[in-house]
Amino acid sequence: MVLNANAAYFIVSDETAGGDHWYDWDTRVQTPPVGVVTRAVYGLGSSFTVVQSSSGRSYVPLNFQFQ
Repeated sequence: MVLNANAAYFIVSDETAGGDHWYDWDTRVQTPPVGVVTRAVYGLGSSFTVVQSSSGRSYVPLNFQFQ
């Protein structure tokens, strides 16, 4: 998937109550200068929640590739 430049995106972990016990929003995300992770986000069905004060963190490990 190719993302458009100068745009904001949510990377959402689809959570199930009582399901995934491996990750929390304490997963540290490092990005190159072309991107920044501002908040952790999790989803339940068709809704999602943005975790305040979670800059640079995510619910799941990520592997971004830039060209």
